[in-house]
Amino acid sequence: MLRGALLLSVSAFDFLMHEIIRIQILKRIGAGFKVTGFEIPVKLRDLSSKMLVEKIDLIVRQRNSFKSLVSSENFRKACLGFTADVWNDFDLKFNTPQLETRKRLDVIWRWRNRIAHEGDFVPSALLFDSWPIFKVDVLDALDFLVDLGLRFISLFEDAPYE
Repeated sequence: MLRGALLLSVSAFDFLMHEIIRIQILKRIGAGFKVTGFEIPVKLRDLSSKMLVEKIDLIVRQRNSFKSLVSSENFRKACLGFTADVWNDFDLKFNTPQLETRKRLDVIWRWRNRIAHEGDFVPSALLFDSWPIFKVDVLDALDFLVDLGLRFISLFEDAPYE
């Protein structure tokens, strides 16, 4: 149950990061601002604004559908279209050491990957022994992801368009 809770929580956080990226791209393009690295196909430029937003929404979903945005570096790269350094912005707004936040996020991401892709088995064990998992660690990771997600929502809600 604890492993499942961690997997689902990290997946929900990944979905939130995808939604933040998608919404920021749509808001910026809808307001007439350029999103670095995002080109609108010529065939779409003559569409009404509502149709254009719908098409761009599909393009963003397709381009990012296979990406995991839980890794701090992957999220940073996904944000390059509208901010030079999302982690620096995060640090400035919340006065939180970005290296600690990034490290903790990456540890949770690798933990999730170990469970999902390696079955969470101890490789040196002769039998199929799983790594120990503790409720307090899972709850701590969940609290961290919730807090981080809310902070990112706040960061981008207040962000000026450039």
